[in-house]
Amino acid sequence: MKLQVVVIACLVAAAVAAEDSSKDFCFADVDKRCNSLPAKLETENCNAKYGAFLKLKNATESDPVSNFVHANLVNNFQYLMLATHFSNYEKNRPGFEKLYRDLSDEAWNGAIEMIKYTTKRGGRVFFEGRFDSSAIKMVVEQHELGSLAKAVDLQKTLAQEAHKLHRTFSSDELYDPDASSFLENHFLGKHSEAIRVLSGHTHDLKRMILPGKDEVNSLSAFMFDEYLQKL
Repeated sequence: MKLQVVVIACLVAAAVAAEDSSKDFCFADVDKRCNSLPAKLETENCNAKYGAFLKLKNATESDPVSNFVHANLVNNFQYLMLATHFSNYEKNRPGFEKLYRDLSDEAWNGAIEMIKYTTKRGGRVFFEGRFDSSAIKMVVEQHELGSLAKAVDLQKTLAQEAHKLHRTFSSDELYDPDASSFLENHFLGKHSEAIRVLSGHTHDLKRMILPGKDEVNSLSAFMFDEYLQKL
């Protein structure tokens, strides 16, 4: 059966060769080996890579695609830890838990979407050596207002990584409008909206906090948590 497939491929290649004298890339891989019919046909150029993904060096530390996926996974972990912190019996803030769990899920889904798109384009995402727990600054033990401020910073860091990747795909060397469009449709708008919402929450809660009024501040945090549960 395999031999039949190879023979058919050779016949097609021969037919095309009669009309097209320029033997390039994938076609050249098939055409130059059809005479010998080897057991394993080498077709290194028959892949899904084109545009920027032909030149991206995915194995390096400066690989912008892997860096962006890594940033999403780090945010996923940080938001998940914040959600866990506010869901314990001492804090008991289901509204804050819901907010950070949703952000955690969004970051996880973002990483998966970027991985799927990269592999569809013939690229690879590398994880080796990128997850050093000592380099990740934990943001778990936070009060309500402090957690919102940290969340704003986390979301801005993720948005900046997306902008770096978009700039890469918009450069003269690695110009790739399809990849740029993918980032714009799946990430950039969502990031700006998330930053606006989180910064708005931060300013709203800040106005409810009164210095030296612990009882009032506890009530304010409780009421703001009730508001978050309804979103």
